[in-house]
Amino acid sequence: MELERCYDEALEEGYSIGSALYHQHFFFANPQEFLNSNYQRIIKEYTYCKETGTPPFPSIKETPADYIDNFMIIKEEINAYKKEKKN
Repeated sequence: MELERCYDEALEEGYSIGSALYHQHFFFANPQEFLNSNYQRIIKEYTYCKETGTPPFPSIKETPADYIDNFMIIKEEINAYKKEKKN
């Protein structure tokens, strides 16, 4: 599968997965497929929480694991983008 190859190449070359997918998806996928309303909502929630300092849930115990995973993925990709942009 093309996505698996892209993932493997990104790891081998030291790129973040998000960066690799962004730059290569035009060759094998319709960009509209990645514009999912759920993904957009997750990114908006992340941005809101970061900009306002508002926690998404009352406590870490009440925060679903997938919510934490999504936030970590977004944070890692933003940091990778900032690092790439500096170079």
